[in-house]
Amino acid sequence: MAEEQKMAEEDEIVIDVTQLLKALWERAWIIVLAALLGCSLAYLGTKTFIQPTYRATFTAYVNNKSSDEGTTTVSTSDLNAAQSLVYTYTHILTSRTMLLASAEQIGADYTYDDMCEWVTTDVVDDTEIIEVNVTMDSAEDALALAESIAAMMPVYVTEIVEGSSVQIIDMPVLPDEIYEPNYLINAAVGGVLCAFLAAVVILLLELLDDTVKEEETLEKRFNVAVIGVIPDLASADKYTSHYGSYGHRTEAQSGVGGKLVKNK
Repeated sequence: MAEEQKMAEEDEIVIDVTQLLKALWERAWIIVLAALLGCSLAYLGTKTFIQPTYRATFTAYVNNKSSDEGTTTVSTSDLNAAQSLVYTYTHILTSRTMLLASAEQIGADYTYDDMCEWVTTDVVDDTEIIEVNVTMDSAEDALALAESIAAMMPVYVTEIVEGSSVQIIDMPVLPDEIYEPNYLINAAVGGVLCAFLAAVVILLLELLDDTVKEEETLEKRFNVAVIGVIPDLASADKYTSHYGSYGHRTEAQSGVGGKLVKNK
């Protein structure tokens, strides 16, 4: 008896999952429409409310030993020391004096707090190479500020760190593409979120619906046999009458033994 009850409960779980999947499949068009709507809204929202930004980048090589008479001798200990000091150079680069001097050189009245958000640095793969990024709302302004920092960096850093040297590897160029936001990614995220919400709503409605729609559900859920089904009288007029004014024969009942439904 206990085993039969356990099997019945397991069957009920499988049936519930099957019904949920069936509900999702039957309403897949709603999920698709929700995804398309989410993509459109996310794209338009990003285009309308988010200001695009542009990034100008340059890279510099730093060393803890300056050149002597046009030549530089670099040993392994020098490289290790440079790797240890490279993070010091990044802090010097983003210092208040350095950034404000760079803005003054191009005649811009930028605040230090704004420039801290615009200018970021990164050490390339634990090497002595520093990558400097300037991200602003205008591509021309980003290029101008990046060029000013690149011009002042070798002089300013070597004045603070004695015996060091800085060489610019790649000068910044005018950015021709938007750095942020990414319209395609935002649209895709919006579509996925709306599709997910639509699927959740469909599943909740299906779980809250306690009506029985099929005979098989009664047989499997309650382990009883269905001996009769009340026909849908509202659909009787859809089919052609074979019995004059006394009744209609449904399409499913065509053949031997069909039942008559009295015509009211």
